[in-house]
Amino acid sequence: SNSVITNCYIHDVGGRGAVGTSGSICEFTHFANGTKTFTQAAFIPITRNCTFSLTGASDGIMFNANEIIEGNDIWSDGGTGSGIYKGGSNKHFAVCRNKIVEGFSGVGGIGIDLSDGTSVSSYGGNAVYDNTTGINASSLVHKDFGDNETLTASAFTDAANGDFIPVDTDNIKQGAL
Repeated sequence: SNSVITNCYIHDVGGRGAVGTSGSICEFTHFANGTKTFTQAAFIPITRNCTFSLTGASDGIMFNANEIIEGNDIWSDGGTGSGIYKGGSNKHFAVCRNKIVEGFSGVGGIGIDLSDGTSVSSYGGNAVYDNTTGINASSLVHKDFGDNETLTASAFTDAANGDFIPVDTDNIKQGAL
C-alpha cells in the first residue's frame, strides 16, 4: 500500500531504512547510521528534501522506474557505497534533480551512479564533492537540464554534525538548495 513518511528521524537501522511501493512519498526526513548501518537508507518512489548521514558501505537512495528523487542532501564519512544509484534493469522515466552528495570517498564510493545502462527522463542541478567517483551518468538521459557539477569545497556548514545548511560553494549559494 502507499505510504507517507514525513518529518521523521530514521536511525540505527540495519538493512533498508524506509521502503515504499508505487505512490509512496518520503520527505523532510533525516536518515542516520548508528551502530547498525543501512544497506540502502531509502527505496521509495518519491524521495524529496531529505538528509542522510551515512558511513561504511551504506547507500543513500536507490531508485527505479517512474520515481522522483529531488532536493536531497547526502553525506558520508568516507563511505564505499553510493549516494544515489539507479538499480534494476529495464527501468526508466525517473527524475534525478537538485541533490548534493558528499563524502563517498572510500574505495568504490560513488556520489551519483546512473550507470546501469537504462534511462533517466530528467536529470540536472546535481552537485558532488569528495567522492571517489563523483557522477557516473552513462545511462541514457532524455532531458539533461545541466548544472551537474563537482564542487571545489563542501557545500554543507557541518554535515558531520547534522548541519546541512548550504554555504557558498561554486554554484551552491548559502541558504538556497
